[in-house]
Amino acid sequence: MNRESYQTAFSWLEPSPSAVAQAMEAANTKKKARPSVRLGTVLAAAALAVALLSGGVFAAAELHWFSLGSGDRIVDPVNTDPERIGSEWELPSAQGVLDFEAPKGDTRIGFRLPDSYQTDKASLECRMLPGGLYQRYYRAADLLDPDCPLLCIEILDNERTDYRTYYTRCQTEFVKQEKLNGMDTVWLKISHPEYNRTEYCLFRVNEDLGCIAAISSTVSFAEAEQAAGDIIFQDSGIPVTPPKTVVYYGMRLGWIPEDMTVDHHHSLADDWSVVNATLLNPEQALSEAWTGASIIRFDETEHVHMSVTITQDLDRFYDSARVEYGEIYKTGTLGGYEARWVHSRSGDTAVEIYVPEYRVMLSIWINCTDMDPESNYAILPAEDSLVEKAEQILTAIEIVSVPVSEEAPVEYMPFAVG
Repeated sequence: MNRESYQTAFSWLEPSPSAVAQAMEAANTKKKARPSVRLGTVLAAAALAVALLSGGVFAAAELHWFSLGSGDRIVDPVNTDPERIGSEWELPSAQGVLDFEAPKGDTRIGFRLPDSYQTDKASLECRMLPGGLYQRYYRAADLLDPDCPLLCIEILDNERTDYRTYYTRCQTEFVKQEKLNGMDTVWLKISHPEYNRTEYCLFRVNEDLGCIAAISSTVSFAEAEQAAGDIIFQDSGIPVTPPKTVVYYGMRLGWIPEDMTVDHHHSLADDWSVVNATLLNPEQALSEAWTGASIIRFDETEHVHMSVTITQDLDRFYDSARVEYGEIYKTGTLGGYEARWVHSRSGDTAVEIYVPEYRVMLSIWINCTDMDPESNYAILPAEDSLVEKAEQILTAIEIVSVPVSEEAPVEYMPFAVG
């Protein structure tokens, strides 16, 4: 392999001139067995190039079933309303993106582990399949101890017909790729400076069963490799359910009282999961699909605030704490939909409707406050006229559907609990 062909073969790594020189020097010290380039030689050269590049913040990698790319394709939402409370995006931006292209089986795969793995097992964080098969194994002697050594083994996307794209918010390093116990395996190292922790991650493709196992350890690659060797894969025979079209819902306010104004709002353009999904209609304006709005009126000493929200993926009314500890004082219909009227224990009043065809609930919470210091800012009961206005706002709302063809990437967090 000459310099030109090397650069062509590994242009996706964007190696520096010094990296190319070192790789060529290392390759030329070995006697060639034959003039053709074998796949093993290509992978070895790729691993060498990655090793030369790994001193930087990020090194890319691309294999036939796995690729590690930069986090540039992950978009941090820009809030569409500058008046919105909490408008700053506080989480770190994505650093690496993990894509899996391996063929996937149509049944759920589980695994078994030796009895020794029962020690220090966090049972509540494990997931099981029928027949005593693990879908996820989690070891943590003490979840409250930040220095507790952790081990997690799971089958990726076991309930889906394809693999999700994952991302990390931390420095992610491709270490190597080779066969481990007969299975193609990738070694990744993820550094969490805020936790002062390194995660040693293995991803293994089981081509016979059509699954990928992820083994992550906070101790070492050696521990992850040992766990990888102890896994006994088994097909549960449980079929994977074909996916349904994923739809997000927002709303448009068709009417607000003349004496009130919209103070601030939220929209699907502020929703990380929607912004990073692939929309069926790429031209759809997410900023026009509101998910919440604050409508206000100021009088001399009275402040009226109406909070309008839409909640999706519900099969019935959702009882928030304010409802659960309050009183549903009236039920009926509103705009042709089931409705209820609520007094919360704190003094708020709400009107809510449930829309079954979209599986969403629309809610307006009315808060009236006496702003006179002499009355100590008392909560006032909502007058009937305000409740009627809330009812009009609800019945004038237009529900906006935003279907997606591919869901947004999810953060790879092997040690998340709960």
